Amino acid sequence: MRDNQAGFSLVELVVGIALMVLIMSGVAGMLTNLLGHGVRGIDLIDRQQEARWAVNMIAEDIRYATAFKTLSNTEVELVKTDSTGTSVTINYKLVENGSNYVLTRINTSGTTSVASPLGNADRGYVGSGDFAINATTSGTTVNQVNIVYKIRRNSTDTTPAVAQTTIYPINGLTAP
Repeated sequence: MRDNQAGFSLVELVVGIALMVLIMSGVAGMLTNLLGHGVRGIDLIDRQQEARWAVNMIAEDIRYATAFKTLSNTEVELVKTDSTGTSVTINYKLVENGSNYVLTRINTSGTTSVASPLGNADRGYVGSGDFAINATTSGTTVNQVNIVYKIRRNSTDTTPAVAQTTIYPINGLTAP
Protein backbone atom coordinates (compact mmCIF):
# COMPACT_ATOMS: atom_id res chain seq x y z
CA MET A 1 0.00 0.00 0.00
CA ARG A 2 1.34 3.45 -0.81
CA ASP A 3 1.77 6.00 1.96
CA ASN A 4 -0.58 8.56 0.42
CA GLN A 5 -3.49 6.15 0.10
CA ALA A 6 -6.12 6.12 2.92
CA GLY A 7 -8.23 3.07 3.87
CA PHE A 8 -8.31 -0.17 5.84
CA SER A 9 -6.42 -3.33 5.14
CA LEU A 10 -8.30 -6.60 4.86
CA VAL A 11 -7.10 -7.70 8.31
CA GLU A 12 -8.30 -4.44 9.92
CA LEU A 13 -11.65 -4.78 8.20
CA VAL A 14 -12.15 -8.40 9.38
CA VAL A 15 -11.15 -7.53 12.97
CA GLY A 16 -13.53 -4.54 12.96
CA ILE A 17 -16.45 -6.61 11.66
CA ALA A 18 -15.73 -9.35 14.25
CA LEU A 19 -15.77 -6.79 17.09
CA MET A 20 -19.01 -5.28 15.77
CA VAL A 21 -20.66 -8.74 15.65
CA LEU A 22 -19.65 -9.41 19.26
CA ILE A 23 -20.98 -6.06 20.47
CA MET A 24 -24.25 -6.36 18.53
CA SER A 25 -24.91 -9.91 19.76
CA GLY A 26 -24.48 -8.70 23.36
CA VAL A 27 -26.88 -5.79 22.73
CA ALA A 28 -29.41 -8.13 21.06
CA GLY A 29 -29.24 -10.50 24.05
CA MET A 30 -29.87 -7.65 26.48
CA LEU A 31 -32.83 -6.38 24.44
CA THR A 32 -34.35 -9.86 24.26
CA ASN A 33 -34.00 -10.23 28.03
CA LEU A 34 -35.56 -6.81 28.67
CA LEU A 35 -38.50 -7.55 26.37
CA GLY A 36 -39.09 -10.88 28.15
CA HIS A 37 -39.19 -9.13 31.54
CA GLY A 38 -41.57 -6.53 30.14
CA VAL A 39 -44.00 -9.17 28.87
CA ARG A 40 -43.91 -11.04 32.22
CA GLY A 41 -44.47 -7.76 34.05
CA ILE A 42 -47.50 -6.91 31.92
CA ASP A 43 -48.90 -10.42 32.47
CA LEU A 44 -48.50 -10.07 36.24
CA ILE A 45 -50.22 -6.68 36.20
CA ASP A 46 -53.12 -8.10 34.16
CA ARG A 47 -53.55 -11.02 36.56
CA GLN A 48 -53.29 -8.64 39.54
CA GLN A 49 -56.08 -6.47 38.12
CA GLU A 50 -58.21 -9.53 37.45
CA ALA A 51 -57.73 -10.80 41.02
CA ARG A 52 -58.48 -7.34 42.48
CA TRP A 53 -61.64 -7.06 40.37
CA ALA A 54 -62.89 -10.46 41.62
CA VAL A 55 -62.14 -9.61 45.27
CA ASN A 56 -63.92 -6.25 44.92
CA MET A 57 -67.00 -7.98 43.49
CA ILE A 58 -67.08 -10.46 46.39
CA ALA A 59 -66.50 -7.66 48.91
CA GLU A 60 -69.40 -5.62 47.57
CA ASP A 61 -71.74 -8.61 47.74
CA ILE A 62 -70.67 -9.30 51.34
CA ARG A 63 -71.09 -5.66 52.40
CA TYR A 64 -74.73 -5.66 51.34
CA ALA A 65 -75.62 -9.22 52.30
CA THR A 66 -77.90 -10.01 55.22
CA ALA A 67 -76.80 -13.62 55.79
CA PHE A 68 -73.44 -15.29 55.39
CA LYS A 69 -72.51 -18.96 55.55
CA THR A 70 -69.07 -20.51 55.03
CA LEU A 71 -69.63 -23.87 53.32
CA SER A 72 -65.90 -24.66 53.15
CA ASN A 73 -62.62 -22.75 53.16
CA THR A 74 -63.12 -22.11 49.43
CA GLU A 75 -66.90 -21.68 49.24
CA VAL A 76 -69.23 -19.11 50.75
CA GLU A 77 -72.98 -18.53 50.50
CA LEU A 78 -74.57 -15.07 50.87
CA VAL A 79 -78.16 -13.92 50.96
CA LYS A 80 -79.03 -10.46 49.63
CA THR A 81 -82.20 -8.60 48.80
CA ASP A 82 -82.32 -7.24 45.26
CA SER A 83 -83.89 -3.95 44.12
CA THR A 84 -87.33 -5.59 43.81
CA GLY A 85 -87.23 -6.92 47.38
CA THR A 86 -86.58 -10.52 46.27
CA SER A 87 -84.20 -12.65 48.28
CA VAL A 88 -81.18 -13.73 46.21
CA THR A 89 -78.63 -16.39 47.18
CA ILE A 90 -75.08 -15.92 45.90
CA ASN A 91 -72.40 -18.61 46.12
CA TYR A 92 -68.72 -18.06 45.43
CA LYS A 93 -66.71 -21.24 45.02
CA LEU A 94 -63.87 -22.86 43.13
CA VAL A 95 -65.14 -25.11 40.35
CA GLU A 96 -62.75 -27.68 38.87
CA ASN A 97 -61.97 -27.12 35.18
CA GLY A 98 -59.54 -29.81 34.05
CA SER A 99 -56.42 -29.38 36.16
CA ASN A 100 -57.33 -25.80 37.05
CA TYR A 101 -59.98 -24.32 39.28
CA VAL A 102 -62.14 -21.38 38.28
CA LEU A 103 -63.63 -18.98 40.82
CA THR A 104 -67.35 -18.99 40.02
CA ARG A 105 -70.26 -16.81 41.16
CA ILE A 106 -73.61 -18.62 41.30
CA ASN A 107 -76.60 -16.30 41.56
CA THR A 108 -79.88 -18.01 42.56
CA SER A 109 -83.18 -16.14 42.59
CA GLY A 110 -86.22 -18.34 43.16
CA THR A 111 -85.71 -21.40 40.97
CA THR A 112 -83.39 -19.65 38.48
CA SER A 113 -79.68 -20.18 38.96
CA VAL A 114 -76.93 -18.56 36.87
CA ALA A 115 -73.25 -19.55 37.18
CA SER A 116 -70.62 -17.09 35.96
CA PRO A 117 -66.88 -17.71 36.06
CA LEU A 118 -64.93 -14.70 37.32
CA GLY A 119 -62.18 -13.66 34.95
CA ASN A 120 -60.64 -15.57 32.10
CA ALA A 121 -60.15 -19.24 32.94
CA ASP A 122 -57.50 -19.64 30.22
CA ARG A 123 -55.31 -16.74 31.42
CA GLY A 124 -54.34 -17.92 34.84
CA TYR A 125 -54.06 -21.04 36.95
CA VAL A 126 -56.02 -21.08 40.18
CA GLY A 127 -55.23 -23.99 42.45
CA SER A 128 -57.50 -25.43 45.10
CA GLY A 129 -55.75 -23.48 47.87
CA ASP A 130 -55.62 -20.18 45.98
CA PHE A 131 -58.98 -18.86 47.20
CA ALA A 132 -59.81 -18.56 50.87
CA ILE A 133 -62.61 -16.76 52.67
CA ASN A 134 -62.85 -16.69 56.47
CA ALA A 135 -65.23 -14.87 58.79
CA THR A 136 -64.81 -13.63 62.35
CA THR A 137 -68.07 -13.86 64.26
CA SER A 138 -69.44 -12.82 67.59
CA GLY A 139 -72.37 -15.11 68.31
CA THR A 140 -74.34 -15.06 65.07
CA THR A 141 -73.09 -11.62 63.96
CA VAL A 142 -70.30 -11.49 61.38
CA ASN A 143 -67.76 -8.83 62.43
CA GLN A 144 -65.32 -9.16 59.56
CA VAL A 145 -64.60 -11.30 56.51
CA ASN A 146 -61.12 -11.92 55.10
CA ILE A 147 -60.71 -12.81 51.41
CA VAL A 148 -57.51 -13.98 49.68
CA TYR A 149 -57.43 -14.80 45.96
CA LYS A 150 -54.33 -15.79 43.97
CA ILE A 151 -53.89 -16.24 40.23
CA ARG A 152 -50.81 -18.05 38.92
CA ARG A 153 -49.41 -18.33 35.37
CA ASN A 154 -49.22 -22.11 35.75
CA SER A 155 -49.03 -24.74 38.47
CA THR A 156 -45.30 -24.12 39.10
CA ASP A 157 -45.55 -20.31 39.32
CA THR A 158 -44.10 -19.22 42.67
CA THR A 159 -45.07 -15.55 42.30
CA PRO A 160 -48.86 -15.42 41.92
CA ALA A 161 -50.85 -12.23 41.61
CA VAL A 162 -52.51 -11.83 45.01
CA ALA A 163 -55.53 -9.76 45.95
CA GLN A 164 -56.81 -9.73 49.50
CA THR A 165 -59.07 -7.59 51.60
CA THR A 166 -60.92 -7.46 54.89
CA ILE A 167 -64.60 -6.49 54.85
CA TYR A 168 -66.57 -5.09 57.74
CA PRO A 169 -70.24 -5.75 56.83
CA ILE A 170 -72.66 -2.81 57.14
CA ASN A 171 -76.06 -4.53 57.14
CA GLY A 172 -75.91 -6.55 60.35
CA LEU A 173 -74.66 -9.65 58.56
CA THR A 174 -75.56 -12.86 60.38
CA ALA A 175 -74.07 -16.32 60.26
CA PRO A 176 -76.26 -19.33 61.02
